Amino acid sequence: MFEKLRSFHQAKLRFLPSKSELNQLYLHNDVVGVASDLYWSSSEYDSSDSWLQSFFPGSQYYDSKTFFVQCSGCTGFLISNLPEI
Repeated sequence: MFEKLRSFHQAKLRFLPSKSELNQLYLHNDVVGVASDLYWSSSEYDSSDSWLQSFFPGSQYYDSKTFFVQCSGCTGFLISNLPEI
């Protein structure tokens, strides 16, 4: 697993986190330290809408893909290294 993540980082390949991955980042924000309020996920609601994660107050909802919101790619995602809630 670590080798796969290291190769992602070295190649600078990025992916857009899913709705559930963004929610895990929200749940562990004290460790991760997400800076912005809203982020797009890679999860689609339908052909014209995608899911968003709000870090303040922590809700998830969908909106039009034309809505301008932060988008941040990840190089890896290891929930096992984060503290339990």
